[in-house]
Amino acid sequence: MEIGSLLTFLTYATQILMSFMMLYMLFIVIPRASVSAKRINEVLDAENQLQDPVKSVSMPKGQAELEFDQVSFRYAGAEEAALEGINFKVNAGQTLALIGGNGSGQASPPWST
Repeated sequence: MEIGSLLTFLTYATQILMSFMMLYMLFIVIPRASVSAKRINEVLDAENQLQDPVKSVSMPKGQAELEFDQVSFRYAGAEEAALEGINFKVNAGQTLALIGGNGSGQASPPWST
C-alpha cells in the first residue's frame, strides 16, 4: 500500500470514527437535555408565592440617600454572619454596584430578604 492510499484510508477512518463518537454523544446529551427541560418547565409552571401588599406605601418625594454604617447580616439559623461591618453611602442620583464572585454575598444585604 502506498503512502497516499494509507493516508486517505486513515483520513476516512478518522471521519467515520468521529461520526460515531458524535452519535454516541447524542445518546448522552439528549437525556440530560430532557431532564433539564423538565426542570425548567417545573420552574415555569410553579405558582408565584409572592403576594402584593394589601396596602402599598408611597415613597417620600424629593432627594434621598442610603447609608450603611457598620451593618452586619446573618441568615436565620446561621452561627456566623454572612456580612460584617459593611459601610457605604449612596447619594441621590448615584448608582451602587455590588460585584463579586458567585456565592460571595452580593445578594445578602437585608434589602434582599
